[in-house]
Amino acid sequence: MFNVGPEKLILLFIIALIVLGPSKLPDAARTAGRLIGELRRMSGSFREEVREVLADPQDMLTSAVGDLRNEINGFRSEITGFKADATEAIAGTSGAGTPGTDGSSSPGAAPPQPPSLTAPSLPTLPPSPDDPSLN
Repeated sequence: MFNVGPEKLILLFIIALIVLGPSKLPDAARTAGRLIGELRRMSGSFREEVREVLADPQDMLTSAVGDLRNEINGFRSEITGFKADATEAIAGTSGAGTPGTDGSSSPGAAPPQPPSLTAPSLPTLPPSPDDPSLN
């Protein structure tokens, strides 16, 4: 953190020995050790509080994403069921109009065509001016 090497530590020890003297140096070292320990405890407590505060929005976001996934899966199952129902309906109507099955069709009449399930084509738009392919 402070980039203090062994040479700097020895220099600090010599300066502290000169300034404080040999009688007060052990007390000063004890006080400095207590101060550093207290700072570490405070920073650990602060980190834990920040983690707890940030965990709440993360949990809410995770639950919202899970709910959205459930909705998407439900929508997919509805679409799949609708597609299966439409396919069955088309298959059921195509065999009913053939000549000779129920006797209601005339022999020369063409069988009815099933409705188309393709989406209508959308008009193509001109490329936008910021399109990289135009450069």
